[in-house]
Amino acid sequence: MLLIGLILEGTFVPDASVSARPTTSTDQRVASRPTADPTSDLRTRDPRLPTEDPAAAEVIKLMLAGDGARAIAAVPADFATRMGYQPILEGAEASNPDGGCSSPVPMPDEFEPLCRTHDLGYDTLRYADRIGHPLGAWARLGLDTMLVSRMRETCHDPLCAGAAELARVGLAMNTWNEGDGPPKDRANLLSIAASAISHLVHSGSEDHDGARASSEMTR
Repeated sequence: MLLIGLILEGTFVPDASVSARPTTSTDQRVASRPTADPTSDLRTRDPRLPTEDPAAAEVIKLMLAGDGARAIAAVPADFATRMGYQPILEGAEASNPDGGCSSPVPMPDEFEPLCRTHDLGYDTLRYADRIGHPLGAWARLGLDTMLVSRMRETCHDPLCAGAAELARVGLAMNTWNEGDGPPKDRANLLSIAASAISHLVHSGSEDHDGARASSEMTR
């Protein structure tokens, strides 16, 4: 958890060594398909796969376009019954009123409304999955890209930039682990990211110890 400590102290500035390992393929897909049209997804070409829910797909497309008012208007009528809350318009963005970036590891206050919007997006993916018409990878990758991009836009100091990088790493690893499909649980963003960073730090420590042992054996 050394990296998290450095971030909290404001001494961590993200570099290529942090971003390279966990995002070999997922980050490339996220970057290249931030707002891809779902009509290009595999689900529209393979009749054996369930079709996407058009209402949920419309909500996600409007959210990715930054049109929160129309996204709220497009929310399926049974969303609140199935998901337990009614989405709201927060500023210009559609949001989950109960969402956020809450975590034992503090995040910049500016990230909170961004996380609430991302939470609504993820719940829309869960909704589509629950009714048997999950959305394709375009939706989750687009939501993740949108969140990280907006986080970075709010940052003006190394502490904030480090927190955004922590979020990016956690999102990329978790999305890749779940096959770019519907989110499996409601683990908050920072818990995911902290777990990812802990894994990286632990792996890096093992690599270092192994290299040192090998070096000593060859002396």
